[in-house]
Amino acid sequence: IAFITDKLNLTEKEAQKFWPIYNTHEESIQTFRSNERKMLRKIAMEKEGFASLTKKESQDMISKIMANEKSIFEAHQKFRKQLMKFLPPKKILMLEVTERSFKKEMFNRLRRMKPRNKRD
Repeated sequence: IAFITDKLNLTEKEAQKFWPIYNTHEESIQTFRSNERKMLRKIAMEKEGFASLTKKESQDMISKIMANEKSIFEAHQKFRKQLMKFLPPKKILMLEVTERSFKKEMFNRLRRMKPRNKRD
C-alpha cells in the first residue's frame, strides 16, 4: 500500500477514495484469473489431459478463455473510469507503470531466491 501511495504521491483524500476501488478491482481480477487456472488445471489433471479433448470441447474452452479475457479487459476499463473521477490522468498512468515495475521486481526477487539446478 505504501509503495503505490508513495509512487503516485496520493493525497490523503485521494488515498481514501483510491484504496477501496483498487482493492475491489484487484479481487475481481484475481477471481477471473483463478477461475481460468482452475478450469485449465481440471482438464490437465484428467487422465489424458488436453489430448483427450474433442474439437468441440477445445472450441468451448477457447470461448470460455476469450470471455474471461474480455471480462478482465472490461474490469480494467471500469476501474480506470472510476479513477478518472478523482485522480489526475498522470497519476493513473503512473499507477500502470508502478504496478508493472513492482511486479517485475517481485518476479526478479523470486527468480534470484529460487535455487538453480547445477549440473555436475
